[in-house]
Amino acid sequence: MCAIILPGQVPYKELALETRKGNQIPNSQSESLTRHYEALDKKSRKDYKHNCFRTPGPSAFYNCHGLTFAARRTTIDRAQSVQLILCDDGYKEIEDKNKVLPGDLVLYFSKDDIEHSGMVVEIARLDFGIRFRILSKWGHGSEVLHWLEECPYEFSAVKFYRINK
Repeated sequence: MCAIILPGQVPYKELALETRKGNQIPNSQSESLTRHYEALDKKSRKDYKHNCFRTPGPSAFYNCHGLTFAARRTTIDRAQSVQLILCDDGYKEIEDKNKVLPGDLVLYFSKDDIEHSGMVVEIARLDFGIRFRILSKWGHGSEVLHWLEECPYEFSAVKFYRINK
């Protein structure tokens, strides 16, 4: 299912995408899917088979940040772009996890870098604490419904955000 790029073809294009304050958000759209991402998606389906894989397979058209912040329309690769969206669009961090609601966003951090993003879709309040079910996209793999901690990303912290305006 790999697209063949012919000489003279542009494999990527950028969508006109701005923050609420009018700042351009660098992004890219591609229909080319490498065998690498097909293999990663197959491995994820095997390693995380108890999760719900929402899409039938991988897609290079958008990534997790494209799902979370751009309605599945494009890939947003830069952590600085996500920071710009949070600031310009009026997102505020929810410091008390007891106040997180479905529809809030979650960002996974590796040190100070934003590694992954998704949306809270379910909250389970259990005897041992709170669990959050997340809808996210694993790179250029599939969209997946998974528990917060059950994903292939290495992260040191998570933060929740809600749009404030």
